[in-house]
Amino acid sequence: MPAAPMYSGAEGALPGAQSQSKTLGVVAVVLGAVALLLSIIPLLSILLALAAVTCGIIALVRRRAGRVLPIVGISLSVVALALSITLMVIAISIVQQRGGA
Repeated sequence: MPAAPMYSGAEGALPGAQSQSKTLGVVAVVLGAVALLLSIIPLLSILLALAAVTCGIIALVRRRAGRVLPIVGISLSVVALALSITLMVIAISIVQQRGGA
């Protein structure tokens, strides 16, 4: 009787690789959501959003099916980046108009 194959699933990926990709997708969503919530603190939000985009891209590359979580994480991160940069530009504009800079 032949030994059972080590690979599972249609793609032939190891079960651990699928689990790791799912974890990266969840991390991307969580980091993106936290970045969005902390958009009022631009530097922190930008760093969290960049980390979320990185995790989301890695999860997309490693995973063949189930791309929803990484895409949601990347989307949240892009919105957080846009909001942080917009708030930072508005704050700088207000400071310059008041003659503080």
